[in-house]
Formats: sequence, C-alpha cells, structure tokens
Amino acid sequence: MRRSLGVSLAVLLAAALTAVAPAQGGGYRWLDSWDKCVAQAKADAKSIFLLITAPQWDAGSRNFEAKVLAKPEVARHVAANYLCYRIDVALKDDKKVAPAVAEQNKRVLQFARLYGHQGLPRVLLVTPSEHIYGRTGPVGDDKEFLGALAEWEAARTATMPATVDAKVAASELRAASEARNRKEFVAALDAAKRAVAADARSPLTHFQLALAHTDVGQPEPARKGYFAALSLDSTGNPLAATTTIWAAGSWYNLAVVEINKKRDPSTIFYLRENQRTDQRTDAPMLRIAELHTAAGRRDLAYEEYCELLARNGFAPDWLSRYLELEGLLWKQ
Repeated sequence: MRRSLGVSLAVLLAAALTAVAPAQGGGYRWLDSWDKCVAQAKADAKSIFLLITAPQWDAGSRNFEAKVLAKPEVARHVAANYLCYRIDVALKDDKKVAPAVAEQNKRVLQFARLYGHQGLPRVLLVTPSEHIYGRTGPVGDDKEFLGALAEWEAARTATMPATVDAKVAASELRAASEARNRKEFVAALDAAKRAVAADARSPLTHFQLALAHTDVGQPEPARKGYFAALSLDSTGNPLAATTTIWAAGSWYNLAVVEINKKRDPSTIFYLRENQRTDQRTDAPMLRIAELHTAAGRRDLAYEEYCELLARNGFAPDWLSRYLELEGLLWKQ
C-alpha cells in the first residue's frame, strides 16, 4: 500500500487554518487573531511567538507540543517574553474558523514560506513589524529548545547597532573575500570583523564573519555568526540567488556543526530550513533520509524517500534502485 507523499505548500494554504482561542492552563494564552496579536505586540513592544503546528494529523507536531512546549519552564519563559499565536493546519475546511482569521493565517504562512508538511511544526519569532528574526522547533528536548530561543535573541541583539557605514563594510567584505580566496584565513577573519563593525545590520557581513571563523576552526563563534545573518533574513528568497547563497549556506553550515556534535534533531531541523530556502537541490532531504536510516528510523526514512520521489517526478532511476536495495520501496 502506497503511503502519502506529503502535503504541498499549495495544499497547506488551501487548507483550513485554525487560530485557537486562548488556551486554558499550560501557561500559554493564544490570541485569537493575527492582526490583534500584531497590534498588541506594537503596544507592548514585545515579540511574537508564532507556532505553526498540526497536532490532529502530524505526529511530529504532537510530540513537539507534548514533550517540549508542555514543559512548565518552557511555558513560563514564553509567556514572560512573548505574545503567543498559533496556526493549526487542518486537512479539511473548518467551518468554525472565521473567514477573516483564515485569510490572515494564509498571509502569515505565505510570508513564513513554510515548506510543505516537512515544515511542521515550526516556531517563528516575529517582531511587531512582522519581521521574522528566528526559526526553531523540534531541535531536541526542552532545554535545547530554550537554548535555541536564547541563541536567536542573542543574534537579534548582535544586529541592532545603529551605526552603519555601508561603503566601509563593502570594502572590508571584498577584502575578506579576496583574502579567503588566497587562503589567508586570519586576514580574512580580521577584515570580516571590520565589516561587521561597519555594518552590523547586513546579513552578508555576519555570514562572511561566520565563514572566516569556520575556516580557522572556531565553530562556536561561527555558529553565532550564522544565527546573526539569519536573524536579519531567516526566510531567504529562493528567487533571489544572492540571498539564497548566504541564507541556504548559513542553514547548511549550522547543520554541519550539529552533525559533528551527533545531534540529529537540530541537524534535521537546519537541513529542512536549508531545503526550504533553496529548493533547487534535494541534497538536504537525502541527508535527512540517510540520518534516519543510519539510526534505524526506517519509517521516517521511508517518508523522506517518498517525498523525494514526489519532488522528482515520482520515480528517478537512481532513487528507485537505492530504495530497492534498502528494502524501502513500496509495492505498487
């Protein structure tokens, strides 16, 4: 019997998108309208904790809500620091949802650039001006999730200095790139630091600095740099090559750091974001499938391979042969 091949972005946007009324207990108060949430965020000068989830039909969403968001320390932290809003993605129309709310949620999913069912569950950190400066979700247990929130907040702080000298930043970026091409990595690092000092609001300066830290074997400073770059544009734009290069590269290089730590949950999350940002390649999805296979999670690996088949016109020869060897190809 053939399994579902996943839910496309078009299906998600056409589905009923349910805004949940304020929850009883658990520490969360989910606001009942995105527009109200944005207005309240502006009035309170608070960021928005946006949860995109599908607990009715997505096992990953159920697990994340039960094992991470339900933890009292997580609920307390979120309630103290954010306004809360959630979108429940349904597979059929929900007549109880007000049309105006459904339209607002469709707009939110469009600017979030959610990538199919592979994008669930997701937590987005959003400013009152509706800028997404953080994306997280099932990156591990409750402590790791709180750590991820802290990393995004630190990244946002690192990008807030008001002084900008775009001319100096551009010059230092060129110097860093040229030094890197000559494999003069220390010189590249120094130039990248000067570029960030000149313009801390440019994702390109933070990305170049992160690359320089990576080149000299400093993974933790590099990690901070990738987060800073993505906090300025964590969405990426698959239609803009210059944006995709650094955004997709940041997500992928974060995944490499996690691979080296043997942390599958965060590795998989960052690879999914890499895939969402640059849909021209299937490499991240294949890597996720291989991680699941190596860990004995055959059902999850199967789902990834099914999604790859769907994205590639259903049956590329190399993938069919691979699945046959692994005993994972369905019988039609």
